[in-house]
Amino acid sequence: MVNKKYALVFDAVLASSNDEWCSTNKLDKRCWTGNLEGIGELKGIKYSVCASRYPYLDIQSLTKEDAEDAAKIQYAEVWRHIKGDALPTHIAIAVLHFAIESSTKTSISILQRSVGINVTGIIDSNTIEAAQKKDALVSFLAARAMFYSSLSSHSKDGEERMRLLFNLYEQCLKYS
Repeated sequence: MVNKKYALVFDAVLASSNDEWCSTNKLDKRCWTGNLEGIGELKGIKYSVCASRYPYLDIQSLTKEDAEDAAKIQYAEVWRHIKGDALPTHIAIAVLHFAIESSTKTSISILQRSVGINVTGIIDSNTIEAAQKKDALVSFLAARAMFYSSLSSHSKDGEERMRLLFNLYEQCLKYS
């Protein structure tokens, strides 16, 4: 059974997606069915559903409902790893979204670095406590923007990634 907080966060993460935007950036390994640049078929990313995790899906034709169905199992697994029930809701939204976009360890490590604690890549009591800070969300999203700007694919889809961050911030504010 899905708890209410997870259901709320799941909906907020999907609501932050750029509805019609589908990236087929050749430099983004998540767009490839082989999870490496140039390996497999270039199918893209839409609604945070990427070809590397769902190689059997027609990503470009996905509807939001299709994305919800595909993502439910993956999101629930990531939710457990990020200890979403222990994080403030607005932080859980941002951390879950980034874990889906990149990886769980990257998302947690950037959260830890952004709130000024020891980086372990694992949510622990120090992380949960630091995530309560008033500026934790802005610090995390700023660190995420810096992460994006360091990617080789940033020159092609950087504007869409930043737009996604602003959409995500808007969703997070509803629960802060």
